[in-house]
Amino acid sequence: MEQAQVLTVINNHVEECGKPPGLTTGKGHYTAYFENLEGEQLVFQYNRKEHKCVLWHGDLGWDKPQDVKDGIVPDIILSREEKIWLKLVWAVASGR
Repeated sequence: MEQAQVLTVINNHVEECGKPPGLTTGKGHYTAYFENLEGEQLVFQYNRKEHKCVLWHGDLGWDKPQDVKDGIVPDIILSREEKIWLKLVWAVASGR
């Protein structure tokens, strides 16, 4: 069976924010996307095999992935909506 693309997301950020991440998707990876009202984009990916979770925030620089621990990213300030989204996708991805 041929695999079909489900989602294409256009980068809203200026060139100075770096190149958006190239992601591995499929079995064993949980990937989620969020865009706030200001057009800031966040990408979350959890690798179930390695139990590793990373968050990219376009405004902070696509080339600066942040480690997610227990549904939070201690080194950055997120809006209320971003925090809610992050907690939700963490719970779904990690099964916690």
